[in-house]
Amino acid sequence: MTTVATTHRNGQARGEAIGLAAAAFAAYLLLPQAALHGTDWRWLLLWLDEPGTVHPQHPGYLPLAHALRWLLRPCTDDAFTVLRVLSALGGALAVAGAHRAAWWLARDRGFARAAALLAAAAPALFHFATVIELHAPFAAAMAFAVASAVRWAQSPSPRGALSTGALTGLAALVHATGQLLVPALALALLWANRRRGPARPVRSVPWFLLAHACVFGGLFVALRLSGHPPASVAGFAALPDDPAAAGDPLAYLLRWWRDAQFAAQLPPTVLTEWLLPFAPLSLLAFAAVRRGDRAAWTGLFGLLLAGYLVVTAALVHAATDERGAYLLPLLLPAGWLALDALPRRLWPWLVLATAVAGLLCRGEPGRRPPDREFGRAAATLAATTPTTFLVADFPEMDGAYVVDPRLDLLVARARYDDWRGGTGREPTAAEIAGVLRFVAQEQRQRGAQLVVTDAAVTWFAQRWPAFPAGFAQFAAAAGAERLAPATGIAGLRVR
Repeated sequence: MTTVATTHRNGQARGEAIGLAAAAFAAYLLLPQAALHGTDWRWLLLWLDEPGTVHPQHPGYLPLAHALRWLLRPCTDDAFTVLRVLSALGGALAVAGAHRAAWWLARDRGFARAAALLAAAAPALFHFATVIELHAPFAAAMAFAVASAVRWAQSPSPRGALSTGALTGLAALVHATGQLLVPALALALLWANRRRGPARPVRSVPWFLLAHACVFGGLFVALRLSGHPPASVAGFAALPDDPAAAGDPLAYLLRWWRDAQFAAQLPPTVLTEWLLPFAPLSLLAFAAVRRGDRAAWTGLFGLLLAGYLVVTAALVHAATDERGAYLLPLLLPAGWLALDALPRRLWPWLVLATAVAGLLCRGEPGRRPPDREFGRAAATLAATTPTTFLVADFPEMDGAYVVDPRLDLLVARARYDDWRGGTGREPTAAEIAGVLRFVAQEQRQRGAQLVVTDAAVTWFAQRWPAFPAGFAQFAAAAGAERLAPATGIAGLRVR
């Protein structure tokens, strides 16, 4: 009877996990972000349409995208839409995995339901489930790996170890930071079984490592041999010591690690990659230390958090805001500890507070939506005459790439430091005119005209007082002409 009752409760919990995942999927689809995240999304669009392309560091992502595109082909073949749906689906499956992990941890449907809702609403997962990026599909594999690890910790056996290792291998294929799950879960297993004596848990760890190595290594090699790195990466490879040229995840990490300045970069990393993207769980998780039986687990969680933060600081150099992407595996245990720290009657309020934080902290600070009208106008002009566009910032850049990721752009934000020459001083008008002449000549040699938008001129003028005078010198010498209003683009053209 006990076995039947347990099976029945597990079946109910499984149905609840599916229902919560379906609700999360609908919510993520209905609440897409107007603005985008980072710049990788453009490359993902290009690579999805490039036959045989394999992501150099994360080879598991594009096969998932191709499979979903095939399923959605009766409805749409648009790469942008497919990748948006893939993110929403990944986030929804992560919610299901969070529910299963919490259920196996406590065998309490209320706890599992609250843990899943916390995961769904947390700023980090809510953000990545509503933009184009790799991290929501990664979170799905990660969450089920954690769920498998919870069951494995309760009954250390080769079967549980093999299942967990296979899932961590799949997670690492979708995003290379999945490799961090291996030491984290192995340490958690040994810690969970510290009172049983070391023999039984330790015996199953090699099976875990073997399964992870076989699934990740075998599929990594198979995928890399079945295709080729993106054509764009070949361009990066020609640049000396460019991190983007790294052909595998370890080489990529080592190149970034070498230049990390942890004393300066760790504090902002803690704020932008942990405290805000996981609020309020990022602080409440440590409140569980007040309970004597949870103090040791809180300490282990703090140790894992420190390790993840160091790796994150090395990867982002506090220069990019990744919205907690690399710390997503800590979302589940943070939720468990936060729930453990509060009376059950406060759990609905914690879920509500997390949902509010998810809405307030979603999106990159200052990132505005794409200017799609500009993008359509730019695509129309480029279709008639090869054109390179010097654009201002994210709205023009994102608007152009959303319409056609193959458009040729020079982005003021990205060129700002390069054109200063690394000196830190402001260039003179003559120097600005010289740089622009060189840029226009480059495009002419490629058979393209240069279009400089008014927004780009304004963007530079706000930062370089001499830019308007330098641009005027360049425009007069180059015979620049204003584009007709009918083109839909406010700017000058240099043929």
